[in-house]
Amino acid sequence: MTDIKDKTSTSITVNSQDIEIKRVKMGNLPEVTRAFQPFVKEFENIVNAHNTVSNGDLLGLISSFSDNAVMLAAILTDKPPSFYRELEPLEFLHVMQTLISHSGDFFLTQIFTPLIQIGKQLNTLGTTAYLNSQN
Repeated sequence: MTDIKDKTSTSITVNSQDIEIKRVKMGNLPEVTRAFQPFVKEFENIVNAHNTVSNGDLLGLISSFSDNAVMLAAILTDKPPSFYRELEPLEFLHVMQTLISHSGDFFLTQIFTPLIQIGKQLNTLGTTAYLNSQN
């Protein structure tokens, strides 16, 4: 089987600095998980409590877990946390978007699991509502 993501790193330029972005590998998995898991856990809590995530919830999550995001960026790039703390929010967002897309398979399974649960719940509710409307 051929891996469709055969590149181990990519690079972007932010704030006139080249940044090498690495993929999630078994060697950095424990650190990545520690940095990313609190966000995912709170994301799941919000989804379970409200069956949705509002823009306000999402902005609150990003703000609450900015230190975790900075650590995640430092783990998966060649720049230290101090570099990311000096970036403007949109510059940092660009780094995170590239970082997540480069290891998208890992991050998608982490974030979309709660969304899949919502989809299943909505499907069940829709089926129940349809069956009840037929009586």
